[in-house]
Amino acid sequence: MQAFQNLTTDQLREVIQGPGDEWTYEMRREPQEIIPGLLLGPLQASKSLETLQSLGITHMCESASPPYMRHL
Repeated sequence: MQAFQNLTTDQLREVIQGPGDEWTYEMRREPQEIIPGLLLGPLQASKSLETLQSLGITHMCESASPPYMRHL
């Protein structure tokens, strides 16, 4: 944690978002591959069978806290 205290705002942004302009706000409703084979996305994306099939998603794990928890 202490290593991040000396970073500039731009450096911290790069640590959080990754290098370059790979992600845009318009992509907020789409699953994002965070490491090869592991996607992270909003609940809305999990409701689209076309999206799940096109990405080859076979399993899902929900991570939410009350009152937002829903059963998939």
